[in-house]
Amino acid sequence: MELEQSSPARTHGAFTVVTLVYAGVAVSGFLMFGESTMSQFTLNLPQQYIPSKIAICLTVVNPYTKYALTMTSVALSIEEALPKKMQSYLVGMLVRTFLVLSTVAVALFFPYFALVMALLGSVFTMLVALILPCACYLSIKKGAVPLWEVTTN
Repeated sequence: MELEQSSPARTHGAFTVVTLVYAGVAVSGFLMFGESTMSQFTLNLPQQYIPSKIAICLTVVNPYTKYALTMTSVALSIEEALPKKMQSYLVGMLVRTFLVLSTVAVALFFPYFALVMALLGSVFTMLVALILPCACYLSIKKGAVPLWEVTTN
């Protein structure tokens, strides 16, 4: 079964649509809240409405679920590296507890740790979402891609 290859025009079109949608949401948010917009979007929500309270609660729950999903692969890798006789439910709980405590300790003792992690997350997201697909495409199509396409990618 052969995979259908997307053309550069289709890729550029998708990025254009996503950029326009993001810009539209940003402009709408600014027009709704104006200069009084606070950095945390939940602070901009009206406090008296139930949907706002639900949105705030879901915003609080979201990092907990992402943390658990992210740390599961790390915990499983550590548990697999342990000798077979040490692998048990109790050891798994201890590994996961240690991971949580070490993460909390790093976050508490290193100032601006959250800002550094946010910067790294943004950089790597852009790298994975924008730069690597173009680099892989150019690597696969080396020599067959015209110069104008190389410069626009």
